[in-house]
Amino acid sequence: MCEGLYGQNNSTIDFCDIDSLRTIKDFYTNVNGKGLGETANDMIKVGNEAWIVVNGSANITIISAQNGEFKHSIPTVNENNVNRQPRHLVAKNSYVYVSCFDGTVLKINAATKQIEDVLETQGRNPEGLAIAGNKLYVANSGGLAFPNYDNKVSIIDLSSFTVEKLVDVMDNPTIVKSDGDKAYVLSVGNYSVVPRLYVFQGIDKIDSTNRYMTDFDIYAGKLFYFDFNKSDSDGLAYLDLNNLNTSSPTHIALDSINGRTIYHIQVFDNTIFLTDAKNYTVSGAVYALSLTGDVLFSFQTSINPSRVIKKDN
Repeated sequence: MCEGLYGQNNSTIDFCDIDSLRTIKDFYTNVNGKGLGETANDMIKVGNEAWIVVNGSANITIISAQNGEFKHSIPTVNENNVNRQPRHLVAKNSYVYVSCFDGTVLKINAATKQIEDVLETQGRNPEGLAIAGNKLYVANSGGLAFPNYDNKVSIIDLSSFTVEKLVDVMDNPTIVKSDGDKAYVLSVGNYSVVPRLYVFQGIDKIDSTNRYMTDFDIYAGKLFYFDFNKSDSDGLAYLDLNNLNTSSPTHIALDSINGRTIYHIQVFDNTIFLTDAKNYTVSGAVYALSLTGDVLFSFQTSINPSRVIKKDN
């Protein structure tokens, strides 16, 4: 999924056959005869479907994860027909939860595609969210009010779908991931300070650490991230989840990849995927690496590649 350029209605879904490395840019339009829309922000797999947040177009677009065919669109407007500005999504059991910049989280039935509930997070401009145990953790960045950021994490009980607790963190919390019964929240501040990573369990903060990261992912007991305080050649790193605050990061050499702007990182199927935004205005790239940093394959993309999923066979 490529975000495109803001205001130009050119978000895309690209497709790469990793056996032949044949890439089809704007695959979604080729399959469906219409564009994806304005400012796609997130994409996840839900069963045999791909759910895509299209922020500027005020909808969740749902396509087949097998062939990319359009299946459904869920409008994300409020009772006054104003765009809620959906941002990120996460799924558990039969529901998909969507954070929206208007201060809400949507609860969507994955089978019926109906919004069953709308909850105010009690914070401003919710962004990243993740589920750990029976709790939904939502980062309220306040990013639309720059430089007046928010600094709250909403902890939502999924059984009652209510805000159970608001927890203070450093300004501008943005990314949230989970592993088992723990959630990890990254606050980036005003982008001139060292970001801080918080660990939550239940309704409590149990740990935190300062790290030079803007995005991260969790896989096989490790937290992978791009260390922006390092040179390009040794910026990729990981930390042991069991020893976040005291361990030194292990850096993975990236000597064979030069002149890049790492935008996002995802890790699955024993593979590290790095999306390269170049200068944010031209075609980007995706690099697939082994867990030790060897380049497995790479391919060119449309503008601002952001999310990667593996299609169904």
